[in-house]
Amino acid sequence: MELLPTLLTLLVAAALAAACLTLRKRGNRFPWLNGREKRHLELLDRLPLTHQHSLHLVALKGRWLAIAVTPQGCQLLESGDDKESQASGAPDFPDRAAQDRAARAGGRL
Repeated sequence: MELLPTLLTLLVAAALAAACLTLRKRGNRFPWLNGREKRHLELLDRLPLTHQHSLHLVALKGRWLAIAVTPQGCQLLESGDDKESQASGAPDFPDRAAQDRAARAGGRL
């Protein structure tokens, strides 16, 4: 009789493990199952102006946003599409990975 609760606990744990493996194989609807989460927001650059004021360049789902941050709050300065900036001849904003590669190679963007 004392063995029954232990067996039930093991059975429930095995069922949960099987459910997690099945969900993981079926398209990863739960990002926490494999430890990676697809990010939609990326900080491209940050420029500190003073101790409490800064400018941030953020990428969000194919768009870029220029945001001013102060103690009073945040303000959107400008935004645009990556495709829109390339078509209008506006300068491209290099991504952080390209900047890091160039810095390691000794060059500048």
